[in-house]
Amino acid sequence: MDRGQWPSRAVRAASGAMAVLLATQAAPLLAATYCVDQRAASAADTNPGNEAGIVCMPRGAEWPLENVHVLNNLLIRNTITGDGHARGGELTVYMGCPENSYARTVTSNHSDYNLYAEAGWAPTMRHSWNPDNTLQQWQQRFGEDRHSKRMPVLFEFRGTGFKLLSREGMGAAGPLPEPLQWKPPAPGLVGASATQWP
Repeated sequence: MDRGQWPSRAVRAASGAMAVLLATQAAPLLAATYCVDQRAASAADTNPGNEAGIVCMPRGAEWPLENVHVLNNLLIRNTITGDGHARGGELTVYMGCPENSYARTVTSNHSDYNLYAEAGWAPTMRHSWNPDNTLQQWQQRFGEDRHSKRMPVLFEFRGTGFKLLSREGMGAAGPLPEPLQWKPPAPGLVGASATQWP
């Protein structure tokens, strides 16, 4: 949901059969959106400059993670680079792949209509905690983010502050699932309605 409509602390709101998990606004450069329960969605959020982006992973076998939808988000520089390798990633969505394989066993978790900023390092998507996929690999291996794209995004960081300098090219948002009765203020735009914080 849109971080511009909620208080400056982590919020979890139930909407029909789906739960919407939101990142904190108080420390947006350090916090990520974490989906830890079934039937979760991250929709129309902006995730800039943290080490994890959006993470949707189960807490263990007794808490499976299914029916997750990550849609219409703007993800900016959530990969920390150094010494020739990267840490973190833009998006982690559980696919239930056995170790060292791309054999997907969970087919109800989906991501699409997201915008991945080009910011000096290729954005990565993960199907478990560590294996990195480029957007093209993510699309080919798992069929996810078919309508998502990578593009340059104008933004600036100042201390713990963030400012989106342009929304050009961000009119690529897709439809939200019916059970999620919330509608974003600008339905056609990817990301939150708030363009700077604090």
